[in-house]
Amino acid sequence: MQEHTLQDRLIISILTTFVVFLILAVFDQSQAAVHMGKSEKKSGEISQLSTRDPLKNNCEEIMASTAHKQYVHQQTEETVILLHGLGRTSRSMQSLKEYLEHAGFRVININYPSRKLSIETIAEKYVAPKVQLVSDKSQKIHFVTHSMGGIVVRYYLANTSLDKIGGVVMLAPPNGGSELIDLFKRWKVPQKVLGPAAYQLSTDTSDLVHGLDTICVPTGVITGNWSWNPLFSLLVPGPDDGKVSVQSTKLPGIHEHLITKTSHTFIMQNKNIHVSIENFLKNNSFTKK
Repeated sequence: MQEHTLQDRLIISILTTFVVFLILAVFDQSQAAVHMGKSEKKSGEISQLSTRDPLKNNCEEIMASTAHKQYVHQQTEETVILLHGLGRTSRSMQSLKEYLEHAGFRVININYPSRKLSIETIAEKYVAPKVQLVSDKSQKIHFVTHSMGGIVVRYYLANTSLDKIGGVVMLAPPNGGSELIDLFKRWKVPQKVLGPAAYQLSTDTSDLVHGLDTICVPTGVITGNWSWNPLFSLLVPGPDDGKVSVQSTKLPGIHEHLITKTSHTFIMQNKNIHVSIENFLKNNSFTKK
């Protein structure tokens, strides 16, 4: 029997991962996901933390007013809006929702058809109405996102004026685009398989993700550097979480960039990361002050 070439093995790996991707979209938060998530939670120690100075532009003035505030949740109403990633549902963010509610936040966990709409449409039809719904009831509105959800929020914030914005925490966001989307484009995978939003996330500088403005609010990024599919990671340059490279998650002007030993698929279920998110929303830092 003829041995498989490296290209054959990569193709098999990609197809296998894609099947898993579809299963997660239908059976989000299944028992298998819970068990795998728990194993990562135990090993998901913080491995690297780097701080970055804000850009020396008009963002600095906007962020200065909120960068050092200590929010007292017992006396104020603050809302956190959660936004899941591509091919997932709001159920993937459920454990994070429960944690943040216990921490004293009002939490809105948005569910949206990620493989049917463009990023612009998701922001306009799903994010904007929820923000409007809680705006009068909230002193501050925060966003916590996973993967593509971070790009949706970046688009929303670039096209709206929101004076109650608190902070943004993005989990594994493809801010610099995704090499995997590049591959799907080269292979001419039909857009209807992943949806129009996915095809706005390539590394091609003409795609939407590269034309978005810097976020002028306190922003933190958490990403993983561990993958459950090593062959799949061969397609992503440098350290990665199995879907997005660490380098691609970076964004000019962010407050902090945190790297953890966890994968793209289950990063939002990691208990250590839950604590880091709470710290950032309260103190604009992933470490408790």
